[in-house]
Amino acid sequence: MNAAMVLAALMAMAPASSAPAQGPAPGTAPPPGAPPAGVRPPFIPSVGTVNLPRGRQEEFPKPYIAGARQFLVNPGQSWQHLVEEIGPGDEVILAPGFHLAQTIVGLRGERGRPVFVRSQGPVPAAILCDADGLVLRAPLHVVVENLLLLKPKAVALTVEGSAVGAEPVQVDVTVRNCGIQGSAPPEQDGIRVRRATDVRIDSIRIDGW
Repeated sequence: MNAAMVLAALMAMAPASSAPAQGPAPGTAPPPGAPPAGVRPPFIPSVGTVNLPRGRQEEFPKPYIAGARQFLVNPGQSWQHLVEEIGPGDEVILAPGFHLAQTIVGLRGERGRPVFVRSQGPVPAAILCDADGLVLRAPLHVVVENLLLLKPKAVALTVEGSAVGAEPVQVDVTVRNCGIQGSAPPEQDGIRVRRATDVRIDSIRIDGW
């Protein structure tokens, strides 16, 4: 199957919603595998299945860390506001389809309990880049894996540790098993690290440069 057919299949799955992703409602006790009462996905409190748009049911990956919460982000949703709720070991799960470019500030885990950002299934979720694709600003102990970043005009993925003019800081960020696709102007970068140390890049495929 060529790249055009893969993109067409992903687009067919993508819902039209542009609403922001939602976190858990306060004071609710959801049944296993279901969102809290009155709250639409994407908050998934435990491993299991949940009704997704268009009646599909998808199996959620088992968390890497026992007891971790999983926050589902559907195509077209922004999720910066979830940072206040995401704790060490928790996971941001991107559902199949096309996702918005995002700048995420202050996503923080702990040593030995990073925050994971990954696709819901083995087929990577796609991020449709604007100038940039995914920007992680002031992250700490974060793992990004199994995502596809499409057609960035500037940078597909940026890890930015400190503010402009400040000294570099240790961020402990791992980017692994991701892909970057799209035609590139001469000034385009696949991955850019700014004022940050301890960034690991593993098994990245870049096509179309």
